[in-house]
Amino acid sequence: MKLSDILNPEYQRRYGKAMRDWEAGRNLVEAAAVVYGTKSKKALAALIKLRDEELASKRKKGTQLNVSGLGKLTHDGVRFVCRKKTLLYPKSSVIVEVPLELANSESIGLVWTRFCLRERSLLRELESALARYYRKIRLRPGLTGVDPLPSLRRNADIWKTLGKPEIAFTRRRDEIAISFSWSPEWEEEHGLYAALSPDARIVSVGEYGEQ
Repeated sequence: MKLSDILNPEYQRRYGKAMRDWEAGRNLVEAAAVVYGTKSKKALAALIKLRDEELASKRKKGTQLNVSGLGKLTHDGVRFVCRKKTLLYPKSSVIVEVPLELANSESIGLVWTRFCLRERSLLRELESALARYYRKIRLRPGLTGVDPLPSLRRNADIWKTLGKPEIAFTRRRDEIAISFSWSPEWEEEHGLYAALSPDARIVSVGEYGEQ
């Protein structure tokens, strides 16, 4: 493809739409048709090559990405990251991760904004859900022997056992959403996760693999 074609505003519009369709999990052949006007194998191969080249340009450590509502993220060699303040851990800022394959998604900023709008309510909901999960863990065989996990006097005590979380954007089916992860001593082997829906509602809480 000629450089003049790539720089053409109409091509840029069609390519942007195709990438959004791709990220939403739609048929790649349809995405290729949006860009090239044909559903041929050649068009599909060209689109995949173009996408790979674009992702490769973003894989360089130090590359920065600006996301509306979230701010500036920096490639750390594996993913895009930034640090944000959150009510989930008021002591210091926490890592927010955007995987490379989601870097172009326009949903990132919207999902973050929804999380911020619900953060105070979500804090209470997570507190209840995490405390409930902890109490269930205490009943597991092997954890209730001579050195059982201490009981929680109130739900809010759960935060003292968790430490600093990490926040990550993930794909749930064909939607972008946020998940939280901790490595508490009482679930150090598997890790503790909480997954949200795109509108910042709790979907599940548990160890990795239960999500």
